[in-house]
Amino acid sequence: MSPPLPRANLPPASLLTTHKFTNISKFLHLASTDTTKPYILFTDVPQIVVDSLIESSVLDNDIKIHYNSISEDLLLKVPTQPTNLAQELFAAEIRKQAGSTLLNSNPAAVIAQGVINQPDLCSHPPGRSNPWPSVVVLTGYQAGMGYLREETQWWLTTSRMEVRKVILICLGRHKIRMEQWAPCGLVKYLEVVIAGRGETEMSVQGEELSLRTTDLFQRHLIMPWGVKLRFDGEFLKDMAGGVWGCEWPDGLLD
Repeated sequence: MSPPLPRANLPPASLLTTHKFTNISKFLHLASTDTTKPYILFTDVPQIVVDSLIESSVLDNDIKIHYNSISEDLLLKVPTQPTNLAQELFAAEIRKQAGSTLLNSNPAAVIAQGVINQPDLCSHPPGRSNPWPSVVVLTGYQAGMGYLREETQWWLTTSRMEVRKVILICLGRHKIRMEQWAPCGLVKYLEVVIAGRGETEMSVQGEELSLRTTDLFQRHLIMPWGVKLRFDGEFLKDMAGGVWGCEWPDGLLD
């Protein structure tokens, strides 16, 4: 009896809607209409179908893909209000501090070791000769923290340190957590937690996160070397206030 095929890294079932792939027309219909959860998993998807999807750009730009060519699992991360807002606020904070739009919200997929993967946001420095971004930003939900951390490790290890930093933003109904990862492991974390009965009472734990211009660029382009872009408790409180006011996907209790 043959050993089971390795599965793609997947979020927990509570965050997934699952379908078996049958044909491209039904796939496109389901991908655009049939979910109230943040991820859709299609099983038994041939590689040629995924290649065609990427080449034709038929999927909405806000949908991010993760495909495992061995197991033929195609995971779609669909846009949700809380994750979209978190990405927008993070990118806007970098733009405010740097005076320039440094993150790509529609990044190209990276192909490595039989996996096609696409981050939520990334920085790919001009002049960079390989497809790996230098900084990756991932967003998701508290119930999928383990999945997000495995994704973080994929970017750091598979890129062989071409990805210098991963910023992970994990959203919960009572806690927002940011983690800063590097090839050496978890560097820092910062989180905002509802501290009392009222949702206006928040406590901040952890320490300020930062990205240097050397993380974002291969060479001097806009700012002097070593300039820090800082993300502190007040920034995360503002993000929490916005995210908690969004419409949340079904089934998220934390």
